[in-house]
Amino acid sequence: MIITDKKAKAIYNKILCPEVQESIDTYPDDERDGKTDMQIVMDEIAYFIEMFESEGTIYNDRLTEAKDIQSRSGNFTDYPIYLPSFQPVFSENQINDAKATLKQYKQLKDYYKKYRGK
Repeated sequence: MIITDKKAKAIYNKILCPEVQESIDTYPDDERDGKTDMQIVMDEIAYFIEMFESEGTIYNDRLTEAKDIQSRSGNFTDYPIYLPSFQPVFSENQINDAKATLKQYKQLKDYYKKYRGK
């Protein structure tokens, strides 16, 4: 799908979650049913928010794991986190992935809250 609306295109370009962008890219033009570009972008964002919040989905598993790492690592302040045996509990990659997941989820929620219905 080609986005022509400037505001919808700006949101699309700033989305951190590549799955959302891919979903918008592959949205069939013949299924638009009179929806504007912004409505389609918001529908896709709402769908992925639901996926993050629905138990049993891979997105929810990623979000739950990210929140667990965040809480167990002291809000990401100390990494890598070490046990008394000097074995890292979470690697730097795990913490960076958790941060990215939380940032994606927060961004989608913020965009949806700000632009829904416009």
